[in-house]
Amino acid sequence: MSHTVTLRLHELGPEFIQDLKRRYPAAEVEVTVRERLPDALMGEDDFWHLIEQFDWSKTGNDRAVMQPAIQMLAQMHEAAIRRFADILSENSGF
Repeated sequence: MSHTVTLRLHELGPEFIQDLKRRYPAAEVEVTVRERLPDALMGEDDFWHLIEQFDWSKTGNDRAVMQPAIQMLAQMHEAAIRRFADILSENSGF
């Protein structure tokens, strides 16, 4: 049986290693390091911050309403834009 544990590198300490050794004494361990670009991160708070940028004074012109958020997204890494789209679809009820 295999188990996957995901954690940030700064969370990896001797106590964690000792716990793994205790719980899985005969286990084989594989380590995969995924480098994350800071600009690529898009959490729920980031998503809602972008939504808050909508300029509702321009209601009736959808593009103008969304323009401030579009300009911010345009400065972000592609992975952040994809994550924004994912969160948007998760919150749209479709």
